[in-house]
Amino acid sequence: PGSVASSYLQAGAARLPVVPSPSVFPDLSARDKEATSRRTHIAGFNLTPRQLKAHLDQHVISQEEAKRALAVAVCDHYNFVRRCLASPAASERHYVKPNVLLLGPSGSGKTHLLRALTRLLRVPFVK
Repeated sequence: PGSVASSYLQAGAARLPVVPSPSVFPDLSARDKEATSRRTHIAGFNLTPRQLKAHLDQHVISQEEAKRALAVAVCDHYNFVRRCLASPAASERHYVKPNVLLLGPSGSGKTHLLRALTRLLRVPFVK
Protein backbone atom coordinates (compact mmCIF):
# COMPACT_ATOMS: atom_id res chain seq x y z
CA PRO A 1 0.00 0.00 0.00
CA GLY A 2 3.01 2.36 0.15
CA SER A 3 3.86 4.82 -2.54
CA VAL A 4 6.78 4.53 -4.89
CA ALA A 5 8.64 7.16 -2.86
CA SER A 6 8.21 5.29 0.42
CA SER A 7 9.38 2.03 -1.12
CA TYR A 8 12.36 3.89 -2.56
CA LEU A 9 13.22 5.29 0.89
CA GLN A 10 12.78 1.90 2.57
CA ALA A 11 15.14 0.33 0.08
CA GLY A 12 17.91 2.58 1.34
CA ALA A 13 18.28 4.53 -1.85
CA ALA A 14 17.73 7.76 0.06
CA ARG A 15 21.34 7.64 1.13
CA LEU A 16 22.48 8.15 -2.43
CA PRO A 17 23.04 11.76 -3.47
CA VAL A 18 20.55 13.20 -5.87
CA VAL A 19 22.32 14.98 -8.70
CA PRO A 20 20.08 17.13 -10.86
CA SER A 21 20.43 17.09 -14.59
CA PRO A 22 22.63 19.86 -16.04
CA SER A 23 19.55 21.17 -17.82
CA VAL A 24 18.17 22.22 -14.41
CA PHE A 25 20.92 24.82 -13.99
CA PRO A 26 20.98 28.03 -16.05
CA ASP A 27 23.84 28.55 -18.46
CA LEU A 28 26.21 30.29 -16.08
CA SER A 29 28.94 30.61 -18.66
CA ALA A 30 26.70 32.80 -20.86
CA ARG A 31 25.78 34.92 -17.84
CA ASP A 32 29.45 35.25 -16.88
CA LYS A 33 30.38 36.26 -20.44
CA GLU A 34 27.66 38.90 -20.45
CA ALA A 35 28.81 40.29 -17.09
CA THR A 36 32.42 40.38 -18.30
CA SER A 37 31.34 42.15 -21.46
CA ARG A 38 29.44 44.77 -19.43
CA ARG A 39 32.43 45.34 -17.14
CA THR A 40 34.74 45.73 -20.14
CA HIS A 41 32.35 48.21 -21.75
CA ILE A 42 32.06 50.28 -18.57
CA ALA A 43 35.82 50.15 -17.90
CA GLY A 44 36.38 51.51 -21.41
CA PHE A 45 33.83 54.32 -21.04
CA ASN A 46 35.61 57.56 -21.89
CA LEU A 47 32.91 59.87 -23.23
CA THR A 48 32.49 63.37 -21.92
CA PRO A 49 29.13 65.04 -21.36
CA ARG A 50 29.87 67.22 -24.39
CA GLN A 51 30.39 64.13 -26.59
CA LEU A 52 27.20 62.50 -25.27
CA LYS A 53 25.21 65.66 -25.93
CA ALA A 54 26.69 65.91 -29.44
CA HIS A 55 25.47 62.37 -30.13
CA LEU A 56 22.02 63.24 -28.81
CA ASP A 57 22.02 66.41 -30.94
CA GLN A 58 22.32 64.20 -34.04
CA HIS A 59 19.23 62.20 -33.07
CA VAL A 60 16.95 64.53 -31.10
CA ILE A 61 15.67 67.96 -32.13
CA SER A 62 15.64 70.68 -29.43
CA GLN A 63 15.29 69.48 -25.78
CA GLU A 64 18.65 71.15 -25.02
CA GLU A 65 18.21 71.26 -21.26
CA ALA A 66 17.17 67.60 -21.09
CA LYS A 67 20.07 66.47 -23.29
CA ARG A 68 22.55 68.42 -21.16
CA ALA A 69 21.18 67.08 -17.87
CA LEU A 70 21.13 63.48 -19.14
CA ALA A 71 24.65 63.72 -20.55
CA VAL A 72 26.05 65.00 -17.26
CA ALA A 73 24.15 62.45 -15.13
CA VAL A 74 25.12 59.50 -17.34
CA CYS A 75 28.80 60.49 -17.48
CA ASP A 76 28.89 61.02 -13.73
CA HIS A 77 27.35 57.60 -13.08
CA TYR A 78 29.52 55.71 -15.61
CA ASN A 79 32.69 57.40 -14.39
CA PHE A 80 31.86 56.50 -10.79
CA VAL A 81 31.25 52.85 -11.73
CA ARG A 82 34.45 52.80 -13.78
CA ARG A 83 36.42 54.13 -10.78
CA CYS A 84 34.83 51.45 -8.56
CA LEU A 85 35.84 48.70 -10.99
CA ALA A 86 39.40 50.04 -11.06
CA SER A 87 39.63 50.49 -7.29
CA PRO A 88 37.13 48.66 -5.05
CA ALA A 89 37.98 51.08 -2.22
CA ALA A 90 36.26 53.84 -4.22
CA SER A 91 32.95 52.01 -3.90
CA GLU A 92 33.01 52.53 -0.12
CA ARG A 93 32.86 56.28 -0.58
CA HIS A 94 29.44 57.84 -0.13
CA TYR A 95 27.91 58.39 -3.56
CA VAL A 96 24.44 59.59 -4.35
CA LYS A 97 23.38 58.74 -7.86
CA PRO A 98 20.97 61.40 -9.05
CA ASN A 99 17.76 60.17 -10.57
CA VAL A 100 16.59 61.94 -13.68
CA LEU A 101 12.88 62.47 -14.22
CA LEU A 102 11.83 63.44 -17.72
CA LEU A 103 8.54 65.29 -17.78
CA GLY A 104 6.75 66.62 -20.81
CA PRO A 105 3.67 66.28 -22.93
CA SER A 106 3.06 63.28 -25.11
CA GLY A 107 5.14 63.45 -28.26
CA SER A 108 7.81 65.77 -26.87
CA GLY A 109 10.60 63.20 -27.41
CA LYS A 110 11.24 61.74 -23.96
CA THR A 111 11.31 58.14 -25.14
CA HIS A 112 13.21 59.00 -28.32
CA LEU A 113 15.86 60.77 -26.24
CA LEU A 114 16.38 57.75 -24.00
CA ARG A 115 16.39 55.30 -26.90
CA ALA A 116 19.12 57.31 -28.63
CA LEU A 117 21.12 57.32 -25.41
CA THR A 118 20.71 53.58 -24.77
CA ARG A 119 21.81 52.75 -28.33
CA LEU A 120 25.01 54.72 -27.80
CA LEU A 121 25.66 53.12 -24.41
CA ARG A 122 24.67 49.64 -25.62
CA VAL A 123 22.35 49.04 -22.69
CA PRO A 124 18.82 47.64 -22.86
CA PHE A 125 15.89 50.03 -23.01
CA VAL A 126 13.10 48.99 -20.66
CA LYS A 127 9.95 51.03 -20.86
